[in-house]
Amino acid sequence: TYLLTNTTGEYSADVIRGSLKFQIFYADEKSVILSSGYEMERLKYDEDSWLDMIEQIRNEYWSEEGGSEKICDVYHAIERAETLARTPMEKIHTKTACSVARRILETDPVFNPEHTATGHWNFFVRGIVRKKKECLTICHNYRWSFEWKRDSIIGDACEPLFYSDIYGILQDAVNCIWSDEWRVGASSLVEYMLWDTNPIKTRISCEDGGTVTTKAGTFDHCLMLTLDIEGLDDGIAYRGGMKKYYFADGIGIVRTENKYCCGAKTAVYELTAFQGTGEGYMPLADGMIRRYEALDLTDGFVGGVEYTYVKDEEGQIVIFEDRTGIREIPAPITKYGAIQGEIIEDQLWEEGKSSESRLRHDVNNFHLLAHFLGRRGRYWGEPEKAAVWNKYRMHILEGLGEGKEVPDAWLGFYTGTCFRTACALFGCGKKEEGYEYLDRAFEVFPKWNSIPDGAEMDTGNPWIFGGIKVIKGKGLIILPDNAKEPVSYDEFFADNSNLMYDGLTAPHGWEWFNSVRGEERFQKYIECARELMHRSSHDALPYNKGRQK
Repeated sequence: TYLLTNTTGEYSADVIRGSLKFQIFYADEKSVILSSGYEMERLKYDEDSWLDMIEQIRNEYWSEEGGSEKICDVYHAIERAETLARTPMEKIHTKTACSVARRILETDPVFNPEHTATGHWNFFVRGIVRKKKECLTICHNYRWSFEWKRDSIIGDACEPLFYSDIYGILQDAVNCIWSDEWRVGASSLVEYMLWDTNPIKTRISCEDGGTVTTKAGTFDHCLMLTLDIEGLDDGIAYRGGMKKYYFADGIGIVRTENKYCCGAKTAVYELTAFQGTGEGYMPLADGMIRRYEALDLTDGFVGGVEYTYVKDEEGQIVIFEDRTGIREIPAPITKYGAIQGEIIEDQLWEEGKSSESRLRHDVNNFHLLAHFLGRRGRYWGEPEKAAVWNKYRMHILEGLGEGKEVPDAWLGFYTGTCFRTACALFGCGKKEEGYEYLDRAFEVFPKWNSIPDGAEMDTGNPWIFGGIKVIKGKGLIILPDNAKEPVSYDEFFADNSNLMYDGLTAPHGWEWFNSVRGEERFQKYIECARELMHRSSHDALPYNKGRQK
């Protein structure tokens, strides 16, 4: 066995310690069998190395502590990388990576208590463009890339931030960012396996996109690519669905449209600034810059992306991505009537559009009620408060229909609230009353479960709620004119068939059930909940709007 140490090449031994080990397993006069292994341990980052500073930013900007992730200070590495960058490639890499890193640090509320914005969707990506036959594809090197996302979002207001990955979403959909087959009148079907897990099926239609005007200018004779993307679900479902891309000759992409909220809303990104032009509808040239921004965002959200093109030493184009997704903290608002829906209602009334204002008034009634019912109860550790608050919510729901008949749209939330009331009552030591509410929850739930996803459900008195309906499981309301709008607290109106089983069996979070968990009576409810959970809505009776008694 032979061991060589400190074989670290360009690094000194106090930065990286390496060892190369050879072991002979067999030897005779004609042959030798040996194995070799190389181990390398980084002791620190070399502050005089541009590459080390870039790697420190990428590797050390966050850490895990106590089971949670936290932002770490890499400002020194940022400053050193900016000082050490020499070549055009290093300078652009540094500029883009440090822009994203600074934004991550500046918008983290814990790391920077004086933040003026919160970070939600920020990415640095480095990719190299490859030409395969008639297609252009970006190959990403995730050794360099990094990101920071926050879970605290504000409903559909935050979703447009997801679509800042303009090139990436296009490539995932059609396996390239450009094909020479895309011409006016062309159509095709692309099928392939993405990441070996997602069977992508995308229908492509190419049409005349006409003239597109953005902050960056007016672009004639555009090509419009319409994509219908299948095969993306759960956390990446936003990358699927219906999308449109507009390309301008010599420029590239000038506008994207992304349907979301089941098609009720569209997130639009437009070209707002560019540098450099080239040949074709997706030009590639050293020094090009493309800047896109999201339009008409609300609630302080800001979304955008900047692509910078650099030619490497082999003559290939590398694209650096700086994707922004933040929420600027608004000035304090103390007037409840200052919400956008209320402002629109007032504007319509002032314009003499009384019918439209009344409808918006009724839609606002619905949203205000959902917010009142859905806002946090703050009753953690206070079963008495929980019981009173949940009973109150049930009384409100019972008053929305005639004769205490809960309207169909609210049945799922009513069932869940009844179940939570039972849990709180057990926590108060009121066992028999708790069982009464548990019985009520199991009585009502099958009625809710019989309503299939996609059904239009009544919300209550049309004089109060304007005759609007909720589409079950879609997070949408539908107005009398068939217009659709997203609804806050969409979980109220979605399948909750696992709620009761999870609550009855969970080891944590539902401790108020502990006083009765050992009772045979309670165990029967668990079996009933298990059966309800496994009984899907399509196995239930056909939906009948008048079924609840």
